[in-house]
Amino acid sequence: GIWCVTYPNRQLSGFGIDTRKLHAGQIFIAIKTKSSDGHLYLAEAMKNGATAAIVEREIPEINLPQLVVSDVVLALMNIAKCHRLEFTGEVIGITGSCGKTSTKDALALLMGHATTCKTKANFNNRIGLSLSLLEIDPSKHKSAVIEAGISESGDMDDLVRILQPDSSILTLIGEAHIAGLGGLESVASEKYKLLQAVKPGGFSLFPIECLKYADFIEDVASHWILCDLDHQSNGKNYLYYNHVPSTESGPDQLLLHSSYFDPVKFNLPLGVNAPGTVRNLAMSLGVCLRSGINYSTLQTRLKEWVPSALRGEIWVGDGQIFYIDCYNSNPVSMKEALIGFSNGFPHQPRLFVLGCMNELGSDSLALHREVCESFVFSSNDRAILCGDQSYAMRAGMLESGVNSSSITIVDHVEDARSLVETFEGAILLKGSRTYGLETLLPKERTDSERTLSLC
Repeated sequence: GIWCVTYPNRQLSGFGIDTRKLHAGQIFIAIKTKSSDGHLYLAEAMKNGATAAIVEREIPEINLPQLVVSDVVLALMNIAKCHRLEFTGEVIGITGSCGKTSTKDALALLMGHATTCKTKANFNNRIGLSLSLLEIDPSKHKSAVIEAGISESGDMDDLVRILQPDSSILTLIGEAHIAGLGGLESVASEKYKLLQAVKPGGFSLFPIECLKYADFIEDVASHWILCDLDHQSNGKNYLYYNHVPSTESGPDQLLLHSSYFDPVKFNLPLGVNAPGTVRNLAMSLGVCLRSGINYSTLQTRLKEWVPSALRGEIWVGDGQIFYIDCYNSNPVSMKEALIGFSNGFPHQPRLFVLGCMNELGSDSLALHREVCESFVFSSNDRAILCGDQSYAMRAGMLESGVNSSSITIVDHVEDARSLVETFEGAILLKGSRTYGLETLLPKERTDSERTLSLC
């Protein structure tokens, strides 16, 4: 349990780990890392309104109530676990090699953003997941949608111990963080732990492609499997979807049917055509329908959907359209970004600005080459590559028939600025977070220029 201590005239209002973002009444968690020590910032935490602090060593000269524990991260996790166990609403866990944040944002919107607590940004590790759960306010929240992200074997064990989901979604299995997780079988085994942790009476939803991994086959009857209409089956545990492209008379549509609800047809937001986006929206809508949210409510909420920041945003400027999908990158998300961008702008000159993909281990060179071997280039297209594996991506492009004169390799992202600024047409920004490709966007852009996503 948790010891609750009341201080006169002090109201506890939450938890924080960054003194610059503390709100009055929050408890400061003094986390120590290789690069920073929260214990050095207790005075700043108190100045910014902290009510108390959880520390591993007392700082007596700071006049702030301090709870001393052996491990502040473990203490935070245990507090979050207790808070979660007291919440009687539905908690949905989301994991996957890509698409977690986009799916989380879509699902929270469709469930009702006013009554659904969701992970902020992509705070999905032990600390972030704990803080996300502690954001649940039982007085206003009926449900919570929480991301679970892992980078090493064993990470998921801690996350599911805290989260204890009522249901879960696995977006897909792909080559992400394989330097720390190993091969795809290991990635699948780690992700499967979230499905195993679902409480009795709940369910887990995942794409049919996951069935090629042994863990998923063993207990398939207790899950819900997403598949397109080409995989028709009489099984109760299938969620079928079909993407119908737009016509002159109407928008793209998404058809869903399952044994849990009558067949339905949703009008998709303008520009949604990439396979990953459609799949993730199908999962989110399916979960909501199974939860009892009616069709008309979902269709109304779906109209409000916009892409998550740096995950398929589009910015329109003078003579340029930027397709921004550079929050992070792995082979799966890279391929889907290339498809979405190519499908979305088939008749314009295109500039592919690609940063390399991190944390791919010993297979990194081969994966960088492979992801670009199916490149679809037109004579007016150009590519700018940045990162240690750029020559592997270039080799893949050349293998697909791209002319070498269309490819430029730069040492630093800033070296691409002049090429980007002078290009007229559609521009894709895709790469791992370390490259910060969004810095290439026009500095004069405004929120009013943001439009719907293509991917």
